[in-house]
Amino acid sequence: MSEIERTRIAEFSEDEIAMWRERGWIILEAAVPPEQCAQLVGAIFRQLRQDPDNPATWYPREYPQPHGRSDHHDGFLTFDPTPEFAATRALQWQICQNERIYRAHAQLLGEHRLRMGMQVGRAYMKPPYIGGDTLGVEMSGPLELPDDKIFHRRGGDIKLPGGEMALHFDTSLDDIRRGEISGTNLLQGTISLTDTPGDAGGTCLLPGFHHELLEWVRSFPPLDPEADTWANDGSKGGWPGRNANTAWPHAFDAEGMPLPLPQLDRLREERIAAGRVKPDWAGNLNHPDLEAFQHRIRSIPTKCGDLLIWHRECPHGNGYNLTKRPRIAQFVDFSVLGEGQPTEEEIAARTKAWEEAGAPPMSDLNRKIAGLEPWGD
Repeated sequence: MSEIERTRIAEFSEDEIAMWRERGWIILEAAVPPEQCAQLVGAIFRQLRQDPDNPATWYPREYPQPHGRSDHHDGFLTFDPTPEFAATRALQWQICQNERIYRAHAQLLGEHRLRMGMQVGRAYMKPPYIGGDTLGVEMSGPLELPDDKIFHRRGGDIKLPGGEMALHFDTSLDDIRRGEISGTNLLQGTISLTDTPGDAGGTCLLPGFHHELLEWVRSFPPLDPEADTWANDGSKGGWPGRNANTAWPHAFDAEGMPLPLPQLDRLREERIAAGRVKPDWAGNLNHPDLEAFQHRIRSIPTKCGDLLIWHRECPHGNGYNLTKRPRIAQFVDFSVLGEGQPTEEEIAARTKAWEEAGAPPMSDLNRKIAGLEPWGD
């Protein structure tokens, strides 16, 4: 990238870039206008058939299908590229194509020829945690336990609405060992569609771990390919290739600092006492060596419209939502041209959904980002 091009796309100051290199995360403030965020928030609630002003509707036993949704306990949503979700996805596209978001990624990647990945249909709507009387919000009535339509079971652990997503890497640790995370695909990000203080269940991560990761990974034996399979109970044999869970629940104060150990212990014991986990449960602990880093985990507070970008080599997840409002966010996914790009079929389906929703035409820049036109030199 030329110096002229580098200056043209700059969104972050030199001091901000220095902090990014040290911590492995950075915030582009007010990347998306609040009215655009509000439009998508409204669309998500309508899509889920929920009332933003009625907490009783945030915990349904059933969800509209099909939508590719998974793990409602941590709020993860996927809106499929179908006519039913076209209008919602069009709003997601509009947000992801904001030029400030593009420039931020281009500056961090050191390359202006980018492509938008297929995360555009993914979002978060994590309701407040309702696991017990020690944390969370008061509801009109208790939810019955267990209920397979609302609690997601995996490895004997019943995941609670408003709960956490354990720290993890979105790649195999053996891929990290082989150096398959490169400078072209090292970014992940979310846009906060509402104000998200540190205790609202937003993104949490281990700052600076990208400087330590390779040495840490090499301290383990290589993964046994024969053991790299999921068992029927959701557990994984051998050395897990993906999860990097820590022993204690991910719960934070409004500033993003981990709650004091007694409060985390109380939350952990509450889950065990309620029969929501196996008696021998130890936090679904797959990588005990990460427990030593527990005190360094931080939840990153953000405002409505902020873009949070983090280094893919920093283990990340999200914490308990201990507020009284849902955490709502949109995924963002950019990479350098030629790395992990959408297929022609995926692009065609995505473009069709865009057109069927009656969304505004894309700019020349956004057509290149979407892979509908070549970048050239």
